Amino acid sequence: MATSTRPPQRAGRKLRWLLSLAVAGALCTTGLLVYQRAGANPGCEVPRGSSPCTRVFFLGNSYTAVNDLPAAFASLAWSGGHRVETAVQAPGGTAGPRAGPEHG
Repeated sequence: MATSTRPPQRAGRKLRWLLSLAVAGALCTTGLLVYQRAGANPGCEVPRGSSPCTRVFFLGNSYTAVNDLPAAFASLAWSGGHRVETAVQAPGGTAGPRAGPEHG
């Protein structure tokens, strides 16, 4: 009776398959990140020879911050062909008991 060497070959094939899958996944992830960045709003960091850029400062409350109004505005402007850079100052907090109808 001769012993076979099949189990080590199967392990090698499985390892190569897993390595190939990991490399393919890494390449797909990198490609997706590059693709997303290529179409993104460059903001005002692009050299001055390109189209003009507008800087917008949002001063607001939690609605401005939680709903990410600056990013939504920048995306909308970019889709219309305008370069926009946004910043936000939206301090947290509440009006507390002073906001009731009896204090108005």
